Amino acid sequence: KVRGGVAKTLSVVVHVCTLGKKAFISEPKTDVGTGNTPLATLTGSNPSTGRFAVSVFGRGEGKERVSVSYFGGKHKREQMEQADDMLKNVYRYAMQNDPMAQTLRLPNEMHDADRANAVFIQVVIPVGGEVDIVYNSFQANSVDETMENGAEQLLAPAQELAGTKLSNVVEARLAAFDAKFEKTFKLSDKACTASTSKSVACKNEKFTAAATEVGKVALSQIMGGITYLDGTWFKADAPFYNTSTEQAAVVSFSATPCRDGFARGFLWDEGFHQLLVSRWDPEISRDILLHWFALMQKDGWIPREQFIGGETRRRIEKRWWVQNPTHANPPTLLLALEVLLDSGQAPASFLTCLAPKVKVWLEWFKRTQRAPALHSFKWSGRQRTEGIWHTLSSGLDDYPRANWTSDVADRHVDLYSWIVMMHRVLMKMHQQLAAQHSASSSSSSSSSSAAQSSLSSTIGTLKNHVEAIHWNNATQSFADRGYMEYGGGRSKTQRVDFVQHHGYVSLFPFLLDVLPETFGADKMAAIIDVVKSEKYLMSKAGLRSLSPTAPGGGRDVVYGSQEDYWRGKVWININYLALAALHRHTHTHAHTARAAADTYHTLRANLIDTITASYAKKGFLFEQYDDKTREGLKHKPFAGWTALVLLIMAEAY
Repeated sequence: KVRGGVAKTLSVVVHVCTLGKKAFISEPKTDVGTGNTPLATLTGSNPSTGRFAVSVFGRGEGKERVSVSYFGGKHKREQMEQADDMLKNVYRYAMQNDPMAQTLRLPNEMHDADRANAVFIQVVIPVGGEVDIVYNSFQANSVDETMENGAEQLLAPAQELAGTKLSNVVEARLAAFDAKFEKTFKLSDKACTASTSKSVACKNEKFTAAATEVGKVALSQIMGGITYLDGTWFKADAPFYNTSTEQAAVVSFSATPCRDGFARGFLWDEGFHQLLVSRWDPEISRDILLHWFALMQKDGWIPREQFIGGETRRRIEKRWWVQNPTHANPPTLLLALEVLLDSGQAPASFLTCLAPKVKVWLEWFKRTQRAPALHSFKWSGRQRTEGIWHTLSSGLDDYPRANWTSDVADRHVDLYSWIVMMHRVLMKMHQQLAAQHSASSSSSSSSSSAAQSSLSSTIGTLKNHVEAIHWNNATQSFADRGYMEYGGGRSKTQRVDFVQHHGYVSLFPFLLDVLPETFGADKMAAIIDVVKSEKYLMSKAGLRSLSPTAPGGGRDVVYGSQEDYWRGKVWININYLALAALHRHTHTHAHTARAAADTYHTLRANLIDTITASYAKKGFLFEQYDDKTREGLKHKPFAGWTALVLLIMAEAY
């Protein structure tokens, strides 16, 4: 709609640009005739793709009233990366040349035509019309790249990919997608339990069309958000890390949390993305994991945010660009790697490439994130900003930790759990490589057996110590340890103590399956009681990140305070881990299996209903959900780890 009425036309702007010393783009040829003739055609070339043609077709009602215009020239990469700003400047230039124009149109100019490498094509169509944009390679169609009329030779192949023929291809692909979707996730076979009488997701204990649509949207948006980036990045300089240096160009292939607000790769998020991608297309998932590990530095550090190239850094404060080589991030990539291992989708060549890198990464964690006390670890980079302690490296930003940070006293139970998980996945890699080696030769290597033995011993030691170091008998829960303040005024004191909150952090040994075999049934029951109680973590929207009730009773004063980011709101990634843990627990712990099963079904129903109802109402998946109102909050469309709702529906853990 427009002011004063309803829009009668729409503008589609196509931006085509090439990079490289011999890259070029021709001036578009435009034709608004009838028939199956392209509205605009251009040719171009760059070193990586060779010569190509781009054809723009218009179709649908009112094609005769379509208009086409263009503007191009020789542009620097920085200009290409700021295409929207450049387009605004071109429109200003066009308006100056034709101040009486009734509509915004490009001026039909090609500057530096013999050296041009970028062009905008604007197509104005009536509402209801459609535009098809077809890319064709000379080489793929066996057309000589030196032919002057090469684009004409590609007209027939382009027409095969436009109009009703394209519609037929799209319909066939949609049918294939639906068939693969059902075969992969089997939602028609899954039970759906309504959490309310007004459930949008469930009917007669089966998923509704609305719920299935949410699953398909989740998958489609996370696959559509996979991005390839190349360019330089910034790294903080030792020893004080208060200056930075631009690093050599690298490439990135990664899913992204939100194309609107977070259109770049995040180490913390990516493992959760790949839990879904690995089920849908293991080959793409392996490719993405290999690209992430290719970013590893010599010492084993992997930067946690991919501010690669000028386009990703636009409109983001410079302080966020810089990656600190002492800061870790949860190694969630290994969650996806474990899925590939357990499903037989990790071939020997893939594991042979990754195993040394995973080992170096684990060693980097144990070297740089260790605390002075035996078998203890702490997140580096914790700092106080604007009156709030942030632990950005943990991924849980403002989640309450100790009152003061200390290299000596801090011990973080979530990091401890991640490190145990890393050992477990590395051991599985060695086991699978040994099995694959045995199948193809006479015996496995002695070095692999020694590595497995060492890893198994370390895992046992760490599991046995997590209870001794992080279990708080007073609250019957796991907890961080650090400097805590007690009292006020002159009587204020500090001492090293447990950090007493019920929330996501206190669940991590349970979430990541790092509890010792001797862990008591009464302690396990205490954990499940906190999870299932609406007084503590359970809400109609899912598990809260922080309990409104303190472990000792009364209100937790941190709940819902200050930024209120990880202080009560519901996050789907941790809820997915909780469901996986509860599902696993029902088959392994007889004494608390019934309680775990009941909690599992309640939590699964709450999450599915919340996300489906929110999508039906707003049309988006959200970054987080309100634990009181069930409303979607923060960034949208957030098909990052919120897309895990599909795996929750499919019970794929």
